[in-house]
Parts: sequence; structure tokens; C-alpha cells
Amino acid sequence: QKMMETPGRVLNPPKLEYGARNNRTFTIPSQGVWDMRNKQFFEGITIKDWAIACFTPQQSVKPQDLMNFVDRLTQVSSDLGMRILREPCFCKYIHDASNVMPMFNYIRNEFVDLQLIVVVLPGKTPVYAEVKRMGDSVLGIA
Repeated sequence: QKMMETPGRVLNPPKLEYGARNNRTFTIPSQGVWDMRNKQFFEGITIKDWAIACFTPQQSVKPQDLMNFVDRLTQVSSDLGMRILREPCFCKYIHDASNVMPMFNYIRNEFVDLQLIVVVLPGKTPVYAEVKRMGDSVLGIA
């Protein structure tokens, strides 16, 4: 069978505005990516409550690796104008895709003011698909 043809158009990518109020700059993506180097968020927020869910085995990503990540994320975020005030309120290793929904439900119920969940994945595995499904379709978060 022949695929159906339909008219369409290519939309220009949106311009993003960066910078503090006195140093605004606009940028468009290059190959689908916005370059954040040497820029700050236009209006950065403060992250108070956040979590890390690590689906990568502890042999591959050690607890010290996660702590190094937290330190670096805190520094980079601050440089961009988004402060992270404290350590994550939840930081756990989770073992397989069957635990994705219970983990999200637990975090949402236990930490009602949560602003950010960082999910560490071992690559495009069934866990990735389940995290994507839960975030996009079930919970409506990205």
C-alpha cells in the first residue's frame, strides 16, 4: 500500500531568552540543542525538594558517584541561576521496571512539595520505556 500524503510545513524553532534582567540574550537551537554554556536562566528558581531514583546497579554507579553527581549538579545549577538548597530528600537504588510505578507513587505521596526527580538509567532498557510511559502518560510530568 502507498502511504497517505498530506501537506505540511516546517516550523522555525522557538527562540529562548537567557540571562539576568540586565543581560538578556536570545538564542535558537543548533541541531535541536540549546547551548547553555556561559548563560544563565532568565528567571531561575530555587529547588528545595528533589529526589534521585537510580535504576543502574550499584556496581556500575556507586553511592560516591551519586554524591559527586549531586555536588556537580548543585554547582552547575547555581552557575545557571537555579539554586539547589539541599541534598535530595530521596536517593535510592531501584532494581527493575516493575518498581517504577511504586517508586513514583511513593515519592509523590511521601514528598508532596517535590520539584524535581532525577532518574538515573542504565541506557534504553525496559526501565527507560516504563519511566517514560509513567512520566508522560500516567503522571503528566517530564
